[in-house]
Amino acid sequence: MVNLTPEHTIQQILETHPDLIHVFVANGLTEVKNDDFIAQFGRFLRLGTYLERKGLNTLAFIAQLHGQLRDDMGNSDITLRKAPGKGAGDIRISGLLPCPVRLPLLEALDGPLTGIRNSGQGVQCRLEAASGGFDWIRRELDSAADVSVLPHLFLSAGLDIFFEEDAFGKYIAAGQFHDPVPGEINRCFKDTGIADPAGAYGMIAVVPAVFLVNHAVLDDRPVPRTWQDLLDPIFTGAIALPVDDFDLFHALLIALHHQFGDPGIRDLARNMLASQHPAEMVKNGARSSGERAAVTVIPYFFTRMAERVSNLEWVWPEDGAIISPIFLISRTDAPSQVTEIARFLKGKEIGDILANGGLFPACHPDVNNPIPENATFAWPGWDTIRSRNMTTWLSHTEKLFMTSMQEVGK
Repeated sequence: MVNLTPEHTIQQILETHPDLIHVFVANGLTEVKNDDFIAQFGRFLRLGTYLERKGLNTLAFIAQLHGQLRDDMGNSDITLRKAPGKGAGDIRISGLLPCPVRLPLLEALDGPLTGIRNSGQGVQCRLEAASGGFDWIRRELDSAADVSVLPHLFLSAGLDIFFEEDAFGKYIAAGQFHDPVPGEINRCFKDTGIADPAGAYGMIAVVPAVFLVNHAVLDDRPVPRTWQDLLDPIFTGAIALPVDDFDLFHALLIALHHQFGDPGIRDLARNMLASQHPAEMVKNGARSSGERAAVTVIPYFFTRMAERVSNLEWVWPEDGAIISPIFLISRTDAPSQVTEIARFLKGKEIGDILANGGLFPACHPDVNNPIPENATFAWPGWDTIRSRNMTTWLSHTEKLFMTSMQEVGK
């Protein structure tokens, strides 16, 4: 079943292509993991009807399914290709890519990697979907005897794995990883200071966090315009947070703790109603009953879904959208071809895919990022980050958040 249509049932799709369940889950459709749901509804429920009920774009969703099928067949997923030449592993690339743009990014990267392979250089590339998490990367780091067994180039969103001593932090501190192609940064970040003055961390784009306001639940409360507004007691038990999106949630904890200290994290925990996948948040906003948040914090990408629901309004925080940067680092002893790959990944073609395909504002100076006029970003700053132990900082904020939730009976 290569040609999927809205007429196929959920059971037909998942029985024939069980790996497609990851596409459903990544879009917040977690009930398809339930065998009882499939047995009771899946054999009758057509894909088009199901997606319409969930408020999802059918054509876009089917495009994602077909993209996953192409991945499975190895036709377009460069991470599955064997490396001819002197042998796999001559050049090793690893990391995580944002789910909405993973396939077009891989397709764009295929050209440069094919050129390197044709020159006789082996290339091993593993760029997984960010929704799968980076446990596999941590296992590689834990088992590494020294830097020589690590990938030559690594990219992913998130703060912890790049700064923690037990991850890449110690290698960067020792000068064994760096930004291979530092340069000018996009004008939309001009007052943010996200470019690393030490040249250790490269960045290709950011994942911004914005507010999604449900006017059907907001009642007489004012629309929050800043992060401080979101921490107000009037939103006690009224906010949904992307707790399971570790990259973005960790960025929220760090940025809010930097700005508001321990009280800010306690206020965030008090105000939390639920932890939801962003797609689930948008879907709940379209419902007329059930547990619904007045405000949710979502990645900017999901505002595209929200625009189809009349009672939902998204807000770019006036004090800046908190960001989870998509970092890029390479080994300082990497072959020269790695710098070529890094230059391509930090270039305009990839930047345009990230910015326009995924609403991830790109760092390349020539990319026209589709963000509101005068939009700003919240970033703790490199002096702050380098003055703190990220492992300790994250551990403190996470424990404080969980403890505060328990104290208010959540």
